[in-house]
Amino acid sequence: MQKYISISECGYGWFFEDPPVPKEDLTQIFPLSEDYCATLWTRNISNARHLQLAKKDEWVWKLKKIDYNFFDDWNNNTTTEFADFLRKHSIISTNDTIIYFMMREAAIETKFEVFLRNWINFLYEDEAPILFEVSTGFSIRFSSTGDVYCGIKA
Repeated sequence: MQKYISISECGYGWFFEDPPVPKEDLTQIFPLSEDYCATLWTRNISNARHLQLAKKDEWVWKLKKIDYNFFDDWNNNTTTEFADFLRKHSIISTNDTIIYFMMREAAIETKFEVFLRNWINFLYEDEAPILFEVSTGFSIRFSSTGDVYCGIKA
């Protein structure tokens, strides 16, 4: 099973064009193939194809809401405050590998620090994407209302 595909092959490569992601970060953003992504999603996230289709009693809906709304930062293209907030409210180290799932067949593997520097680009998809760190199960779910939910997979 192929693990990665190129940014040009995935349907969301344009996310990283505006604002432009620095070349050194772009080389650390790895879209996952649909098959590989689906395997990880089913093992770690849900049996539903998308979080919005997941049952409300699944662990992803039990994550704790944290007191931050990223909409103003996203709309104003200001990245620092939200990135700092996520660093403080996460047990993920900046060099840890994370999977940013948009749905069962669409995800990106990168370092947490790369995500933090470019979160505006990742959050073009804001319909319940979830950032997942495999070794700890720590997750950050983002909502289309700008709310953020964190916790460890139970």
